[in-house]
Amino acid sequence: GKKKAIAPHRYKRLSEGWRNVEVKKISNAKLDCNPEKYGAKSREPLHTSVLTGKFTKNGWGNLRFGWDDNNFYVYVRMPDKTPCSNSGSKAINQDDCVEIMLGGNHDIPGRMLPSDRHLLVRVNKSKNAAFEWRFMGKKIKSEYKPQVFSRPTADGKCFETEIAIPWKAV
Repeated sequence: GKKKAIAPHRYKRLSEGWRNVEVKKISNAKLDCNPEKYGAKSREPLHTSVLTGKFTKNGWGNLRFGWDDNNFYVYVRMPDKTPCSNSGSKAINQDDCVEIMLGGNHDIPGRMLPSDRHLLVRVNKSKNAAFEWRFMGKKIKSEYKPQVFSRPTADGKCFETEIAIPWKAV
């Protein structure tokens, strides 16, 4: 069957290429980097070459997803030698950053399409994390701001971040 792209919560399904992940409604919308509130989860390889499909860096990132009536939620736990240390002196998509592609074309599953909206969020300890919305590769203005909470893990080997994206932005 056809795969559904990220869409308003009535679809409750997230698609990444050939895979579907059920996304469940959550009752605790507090951003606190507690992964237990999420039902949907996925492990993703880090730094896989788009050209060869081979790993360029060992390790796995853990992702979890959820939704409520106001937001779509993404939780990320990523191995990192210097977690949450992005100072903001580099471009937003360099260093610690989470990139989320949001598309509405349900007929074309797979990788990001030029028509998808692209949300970039800088991961640092600030409560006002920098973010950018992009469309067709260009930065766009949006009245919708994601809420973000990030922190290094207790062992200092990873960062955790939780992002609440307003449905109105999707």
